[in-house]
Amino acid sequence: MPPDIASVYDILPFAVLKADFFRYIATYILGGVYSDIDTECLQPINVWTDNYTNVSFIVGVEGDTAIGGAILARKLQLCQWTFAAKPKHPILKRMIDNIKKKTKIFIKSKKDLSTIIMDWTGPGLWTDTIFDYLNETFNINSSTLSKLNQGRLIGDVYYLPVAAFSPVAISLGAKGRNDKEALVYHDFQG
Repeated sequence: MPPDIASVYDILPFAVLKADFFRYIATYILGGVYSDIDTECLQPINVWTDNYTNVSFIVGVEGDTAIGGAILARKLQLCQWTFAAKPKHPILKRMIDNIKKKTKIFIKSKKDLSTIIMDWTGPGLWTDTIFDYLNETFNINSSTLSKLNQGRLIGDVYYLPVAAFSPVAISLGAKGRNDKEALVYHDFQG
């Protein structure tokens, strides 16, 4: 691990921050699919991209308040419990850099650090980072990605609807883990 990244990792005050940071670092270096240990793959990974061949990054929607459900860290929030990327994808580089910046700010902060995890390494910062990349690289505004009911290829990013990684979010339009659109089930055990 490069020293500038290792030094940030070492000062993160909570295990969850280190686990989040590690998933981004490992996937940035190695590429592949990251999925939390409490997830179950429901469909073979090779069918996740609907036969598109130029996909370098896969992400799914966790929640979308325009459809329903509770407000999470963001009104339209992306899953970080499962994603896939080719090695050295710029979204992951951007996420690592954003965590380095946030760590410098938050470590000096007088706030209760346990209350800002979602915006430090979690799905709030993850969502912001991905939408910033899509906006700056492909001129795609996050509002145009709300209420989707099928996957959408944006450059090399394959963007999946709620049903893909949150198949039991029935209030958001998902139809359960046996639905053909369901790709991953998350059990939320930790």
